[in-house]
Amino acid sequence: MKALESICSFLFLRGVWFYTRPYQTHPEPTLYPSDTQGAVHLELIQNVTNRLANSSFLLKGWMVISTAAVLGFATKFSNPIYVWLAAIPTIFFWMLDGFYLNQERLFRRLYDAVRKTDEDKIDFSMDTLPFKQNGDWFRAIFLKTLLSFYFPILLIVGIIFVWQLT
Repeated sequence: MKALESICSFLFLRGVWFYTRPYQTHPEPTLYPSDTQGAVHLELIQNVTNRLANSSFLLKGWMVISTAAVLGFATKFSNPIYVWLAAIPTIFFWMLDGFYLNQERLFRRLYDAVRKTDEDKIDFSMDTLPFKQNGDWFRAIFLKTLLSFYFPILLIVGIIFVWQLT
């Protein structure tokens, strides 16, 4: 029981650390001078990309905190069914994080296209539909960056479930 409590407190503290750590962004170089339409369009796209990355970062913090809270609730009542309830927010946040990552990649493709566009052809379009490919969202979910974060947490939930059964 003491080991389970230490795992839950570790997950909770990890979530608090992820949630409170500031997100760093680095602007990408542009081909346009700072006062042209192309630079303004690139700045708009970069702002959207930064917001998506920040949302993904905050999502990870909320996921760890909610999973740790459900695991703490499950260990208090010693019911294995409650442990599986911790997997639900983890899977939900994993899918949502994959969506954010996919959208961020689409906006980076748009950024590259706008960067290569002539100044007189800038239309300020934020449409990412021409850059979508089949299965992008599904591939984004199973990238190493997301798998290395969400899979260990699901593995811990499974270990706690087996431990609760014995």
